[in-house]
Amino acid sequence: MNYFPCPIHNGHVLSIICTDKSCNETVLICPLCEHADHQNHQTLPIKIMLQLVETAHNNTGEQNYNSIFDVSLFLDRQHNECLRTVQKFIEALENTSKQLIKKLDTYYLDLKNQLKAFASSKIPIHYLLDSVSSYTDFQQYKKNIQQILQQFVFSNGIASRQSIDSAIMNACKIQVGQLNDQLIDLQNELDVKVENLGNFAINFIFIFSRNLRVPTLPISGQNLIAEQKTSESNGQRFTICEPCIPKNGVFKFGFKVIKYAGWIGVGVCHREVIVSANYKFNYTNIGHGSYLISNNAYSWSHLQKDLNSAHKSFDFGVGDIIVIEVDIPKKKITWQKKKTEIKFVITNIKQQQTMNLDTSQDLYPCANLCSPGDTVEIINKVEA
Repeated sequence: MNYFPCPIHNGHVLSIICTDKSCNETVLICPLCEHADHQNHQTLPIKIMLQLVETAHNNTGEQNYNSIFDVSLFLDRQHNECLRTVQKFIEALENTSKQLIKKLDTYYLDLKNQLKAFASSKIPIHYLLDSVSSYTDFQQYKKNIQQILQQFVFSNGIASRQSIDSAIMNACKIQVGQLNDQLIDLQNELDVKVENLGNFAINFIFIFSRNLRVPTLPISGQNLIAEQKTSESNGQRFTICEPCIPKNGVFKFGFKVIKYAGWIGVGVCHREVIVSANYKFNYTNIGHGSYLISNNAYSWSHLQKDLNSAHKSFDFGVGDIIVIEVDIPKKKITWQKKKTEIKFVITNIKQQQTMNLDTSQDLYPCANLCSPGDTVEIINKVEA
């Protein structure tokens, strides 16, 4: 096979690879490079490496296929299980609806029966007058007088029939109104649950990118931890996570503060804007490419001046997990300190404090670390 010439040692070719992790920039070496700089490293001739890879591929190809096939079957089974759950929900909802209709019919029937019972309990006034005129028993006489007083009021020598029927009507209206309000509340509660079912937050797997960062921000812990190594108050401060947040859905992730030395910001950003700025935080100007909150309770907006460098968030420190929910359809981002009621919402919905998320550009989770020692970990499985 043909090899490229070594740029350092004339007459030698790059026929060896170094697999040591510290040699990312010098993975291709010649024999003299190996002797000079890679004596204690794991090295392999390229030809041998290619043979080993081909053998491993042939041995594991069928296994990998089976693995993918197994995962596909697993997804099919889970999909069917979810469909069965939804079907059970529909059946339960139908049964509940039937029971609700039955209870509603019973409720109104009881009201009408009570009304009939009340009407039948009222002795006609002409009968009462006759009974009083020809009384024989004192207790019955007294009872008849009380019945008359229940039906008439007296004022200025004039007898007026009491509006008992009107009072009953008002009482019925109140009861029916209360019932209707309860049914509306039940419907609203169900609507919210159904809406939440369709917009559940997805725990996507994000990791810090080894490419979308600067050398002063090394990544560790299976690409989940980022640490600032130098002072970058006016310099390169961003480290960006991958993959891109999908264009539809609700996505939830978090950042845990491992160490705090100076200033930490967490949120989302437009990758292209940050990269074009060489990972610098140009926060004095709108259009800096990020939507953040920082540990000193400030908010930072790519779009809106009134929420950029504004003291409108909440503070956080070492050990805190900041849960971030990105709602793409609603163009809303929410930060919440885990296990607290402290929230900061940025949205384009009216009657709320607003900061418009530009969802036409790709959004990526990101951290902004200013001082040596500032360290955060991205958390993919979070609950506020």
